[in-house]
Amino acid sequence: MDPKRISSVFHRILVYLIYLFTLFSLFTIAGTHISIGIIVSVWMAHMIVTKHWLISKTPLDLSFLLLVMACIISTVFSVRPHESFIHLKNITLIGVVYIIASHIREKKEVVRLLDLFIFGSAILALIGLLSTDIMGGKRVRSFQGITMTWGSMSVIFSLITASLFLFVQSCKKRWLYLCAFIFQFVGMLFSYVRGSWVGFIAGFFILVMVKSKKLLFGGIIAILFVILLSPDPLRNRMLSIADLSINSTQVRFVQWKNAVKIFQDYPIVGVGWIDLNEIHRQYAPPDADLSWAAYQIGHFHNNYVMFLVCFGIVGFAAMAFMIFKLFQTTYRIYRCVSYEKSTLSAYLIGSIAALTGFWINGFFDWTFGDAETVTLLWFTVGLSIAIGKIACEDKK
Repeated sequence: MDPKRISSVFHRILVYLIYLFTLFSLFTIAGTHISIGIIVSVWMAHMIVTKHWLISKTPLDLSFLLLVMACIISTVFSVRPHESFIHLKNITLIGVVYIIASHIREKKEVVRLLDLFIFGSAILALIGLLSTDIMGGKRVRSFQGITMTWGSMSVIFSLITASLFLFVQSCKKRWLYLCAFIFQFVGMLFSYVRGSWVGFIAGFFILVMVKSKKLLFGGIIAILFVILLSPDPLRNRMLSIADLSINSTQVRFVQWKNAVKIFQDYPIVGVGWIDLNEIHRQYAPPDADLSWAAYQIGHFHNNYVMFLVCFGIVGFAAMAFMIFKLFQTTYRIYRCVSYEKSTLSAYLIGSIAALTGFWINGFFDWTFGDAETVTLLWFTVGLSIAIGKIACEDKK
């Protein structure tokens, strides 16, 4: 068989497997991992048969390498190396960036992938809303194990969908995007995850500022209307954001305070990527109630605190550099395609907003350690890089 035809067949298979992975990533971590394993296997077979290296370089390679090295060094010197080594499997999810960037090569593939991502997540949000007694104060979590996972995932896909509605005005699907966004947004609201709300507002602020600064006042009015029209349990939860005395906020304050003590003893490479429950108890004050939630949770609710404790200054510096490169790379790609005023440029604005929402949400939850959420982050980044490659090819 003609080598080009063989390569074309492999490419089509991989693209359809990526479509399947995209759907799985929204509701099943087991299906996500299985689909990634199949993609990698087919990908390797493709490279063996064609005798070509088919992994695309990206502007993020150095930042990813430094992060992986920091995590490995931390694991070597961890207080529990074996446990830290097991948790390193989460770092392998960065491979999603290369899967998307290496195999999504045409605009039509990007659009199909976005449709699966947006409308698939909207359907899951609707299912979550219909299967939950939201008026009775129950929390939506759709198919996720906990509401925090659903809330942090919702930040990513709702901001991307909002961006497509705002910036692709000539698209026939614009009003479908609006319907999808409504389901996603309401599903996020009824997750009751306040950190996700804050992350969404930060990301939405970026969308509004890019669209028109005149919309800022309207956005504030919309937030006030959401608060006023919400049922009492949801409204009370919203108003509690500023109440620092509530239990969940106090749990975070105690965790962060004790995290400083742990960091002081392990400042360079941290304690490793481990469950922090046991070590946290060792740093509790003598009169602390160890049965309290703050001492029963294996992680601290903050990405930045977690990096300092688990990976020390070395890991924190690697994370900071990676975050910088994520924003820099996405913005540069957006500048490259912004002249088109198309689905691609609209997606990239939404990607910047989603990155903002993810990392702002990360001030209140360990979103980077949540496999379901971080998979969507890497999907978003990978698709941005794929769009950059497509735009560059079009300009040649």
